[in-house]
Amino acid sequence: MSVIALHYGENVIRARFIDYTSRFVRLASRYEEESTGQTTIGFSSRPFVDGTPGEFGRLGSGLNFWDENGGLRELQLNANRIEGWRRTNGYREYRQV
Repeated sequence: MSVIALHYGENVIRARFIDYTSRFVRLASRYEEESTGQTTIGFSSRPFVDGTPGEFGRLGSGLNFWDENGGLRELQLNANRIEGWRRTNGYREYRQV
């Protein structure tokens, strides 16, 4: 809302909206993974694995948080919003795509 109040251009507003919605979908994917053990709307979260000597490591994937407690708190704060979205046609269509 502050970007609109400051009269930023349409491209900036669209970019912010896309950033917000893509982060929300990644958060919903992580929520699904934490609550059901798997996700149907995104990539599963995997930690970074350092390679042993002579082997390659493996990069991590999924949504990252600064600390694990902050991540759990954000998941708890958005749980109702995510559960509400999961009951909509938009969620079912996104899952199919």
